[in-house]
Amino acid sequence: MKLVHVFALLIAITNTESFSFNAFPFLSTVATAAPTTPVVDTNPFVPKELKSVVKSVAVAGATGRTGQVVVQTLLNEGVSQVVAVVRDEEKARQVLPVSSPQLKIVKADFGTSFEQVLEGVDATIWSLSKNKNNDGLPKLVVCSSAGVTRPTWSDDKKKRLVGAADIPIVRLNPFGILDVKRESEERLREACNECNVPYTIVRPAGLNDDWPAGSRPIFSQGDVAVGRINRKDVARILVDALTTPSAVGKTFEVVAVAGYPPATTMETALSRLRTDQEGPPSDEIINAVYHTMQQLLPGEKQNSAGLAMGQTYEQMDQGKTGRLGERGQEDAASAAPKPTS
Repeated sequence: MKLVHVFALLIAITNTESFSFNAFPFLSTVATAAPTTPVVDTNPFVPKELKSVVKSVAVAGATGRTGQVVVQTLLNEGVSQVVAVVRDEEKARQVLPVSSPQLKIVKADFGTSFEQVLEGVDATIWSLSKNKNNDGLPKLVVCSSAGVTRPTWSDDKKKRLVGAADIPIVRLNPFGILDVKRESEERLREACNECNVPYTIVRPAGLNDDWPAGSRPIFSQGDVAVGRINRKDVARILVDALTTPSAVGKTFEVVAVAGYPPATTMETALSRLRTDQEGPPSDEIINAVYHTMQQLLPGEKQNSAGLAMGQTYEQMDQGKTGRLGERGQEDAASAAPKPTS
């Protein structure tokens, strides 16, 4: 598969927003077996400054709500040039900081030559570039969604992990959006492996701008994560992944726990996760992640599978109906943007 085809596909997918998966996941340390004896790190990882690693970063889906924050975060980091790849230039001029001399807006659609668009770009977020060097850092960082594999789970697995399998977005899967994102992930991995492009796929859970920004990101694997995370924190993770060696070749979920500050680096947490080539965690580990996570659900009833789409845990505790109606009668189509075809 050609890289430009994957790039075009990602442009369409990033026009959709992630959905609300209201819960908290478990710590990333349970994704791999713990060592039998404590290990003291006497040489802690110190991340490089982003501007010393890359000079130009392309952002596909730059006019989306998360994309706008990613662009601003890159500009704040002092990147020499941020290339905002957009489909609507007028919207871009309205929502992006066009007065910044570091920002370049490029219109691109399915008929566009993406090789030309990405010429001179060192790294990308949500898009794909040619690998110019092998410095052990990601050259492609993609924002997907938690829950993309759950529609394919066996009936037995869905029953065993019902608190992850029967949440509203998975149960309803409007327009088959989770299937679209899962298939896109698969094609992207195939293309990256063929072309030797180091990549990272980040699957945030429920994007919630009311959730406190600057919260502690919690990384996990196995696609059992449910929870909340502010778009500002997602943008920070996508940008920081560009300078995190242990992010290379990995797909992982993330939510944020309020009340705890972020770690100084993601390297320690991500180093404990498996690469995609190593395959997913064992069922035993996934079960441990799931059952621990269920104890951390917000609210008093702690029943993620009982939620209606558009209903919060707080509303469930108070016996209130969510904004899209009772469970089983939700108007899911009105809440979910239809994927671009």
